[in-house]
Amino acid sequence: MLLRKIVTEPLTIFFLVGGLIFALYYANGTARAPIEVSDTIIQKLWNERTLVLDRPLTEHERMLIVDSFIDQEVLLREAVAQELHLRDGKVRHRLADKMMYLISEEPSAPTEAELDAFYTQHKTKYQTPPLMTFEHAFFASKKSALEALERSTESSTPLDFGDKFWLGNTFERVSAQDVISVMGINFALKVEKSPESVWAGPLESSRGWHLVRVIERIKETPIPRDELQQRLTMEWMAAQRDADRAQALSNLRAGYDIKVSNDI
Repeated sequence: MLLRKIVTEPLTIFFLVGGLIFALYYANGTARAPIEVSDTIIQKLWNERTLVLDRPLTEHERMLIVDSFIDQEVLLREAVAQELHLRDGKVRHRLADKMMYLISEEPSAPTEAELDAFYTQHKTKYQTPPLMTFEHAFFASKKSALEALERSTESSTPLDFGDKFWLGNTFERVSAQDVISVMGINFALKVEKSPESVWAGPLESSRGWHLVRVIERIKETPIPRDELQQRLTMEWMAAQRDADRAQALSNLRAGYDIKVSNDI
């Protein structure tokens, strides 16, 4: 299957032909191997262009396609002669990425047993974030927040003196990320450290100043396995794909005599 994938990949023919050209070029020293455009290559080029245009090609178009292919071969050889594949980072990355794609197959869909094992192995990853519920009184200035805190009694809370806040005065079962998105990271960190059941502050947010009372904190809990089917499948496939490519690359490395300078 892997061999069929490599052979039928559109750009594979380009790389294989290019590789043959490179070998011939260096094998002959400065002599340049002839550019041979076979009937098979010509017919393939014409067929591909016909499919794109969805009509028969004119004689002029047929000639242009062959000329364009020859131009590409000439430019490819010149690029190799100037060692662009060694000196140009973009060319190296493009070739390396293409080969990484070609050397590994797409993994088969996982079985339920494999997903269960993957879930168990990475269980700490599949948990709800810690949540908290808190109420806050909003003020335009730190001074007004401090005054409200001093005026608060058993019968009146900072909420009685605060300004109107567009999202209301209660954040119920929110994560730290939820708070960060609205109030900023510094405010979220301070709320996380605030004691429960007492008014704390003033705390500055990206919106203004707040007096905060934490009502509830909920620890992280495991997400049930049956709620994770799609996510587990996608992440198992990604992990398997990475493992397959790493193994394929290791196999390729085994065919090279690799020497690394002791200076690094």
